[in-house]
Amino acid sequence: MPRGYNGGMEFGQWMQIITAAIAGLAIVVGPLVSLYVARRQIRASVVSNSRQQWINNLRDSLSEFLAKQMMARGLTAKDNADDSPLPRLERIEEVTRLAFKIQLLLSQGEKDQDELEDLVFAMLNTLNQQKDENRKFDAQACMDRINLVARSVIKAEWKRVASGE
Repeated sequence: MPRGYNGGMEFGQWMQIITAAIAGLAIVVGPLVSLYVARRQIRASVVSNSRQQWINNLRDSLSEFLAKQMMARGLTAKDNADDSPLPRLERIEEVTRLAFKIQLLLSQGEKDQDELEDLVFAMLNTLNQQKDENRKFDAQACMDRINLVARSVIKAEWKRVASGE
């Protein structure tokens, strides 16, 4: 055997083969990694946008609910020119629709969201009671608690948006 014989291939040839193999692997793996990263970013963006829309929808629904229930509480048959209770009933119908919309926006089993739902329906249920029974219910305290709990729910969701969950 001649001196320096190493089985037919020299070190330089092995390096060329290894380099070509790594380049071929990079050609295949690079786009796959890019695709994976792009899909995750798109998904995170969609989830984040959906969550932002949910936050805005909940905030709008709650503010409209609180405003309309206050209007309905203050409206009596005497406030109507024709002594018809229709405007009050229409307001109660709007408030009821908003309460159910809020209920459908909230997730069951999350403490703050469950409490928010309970408060909204406590407020709604007192609209149909007689004035004497209504005096026992502190609507302002309930509205203050709704605002406090709603802020907590919205803050938690904003944290999720910021973290990309």
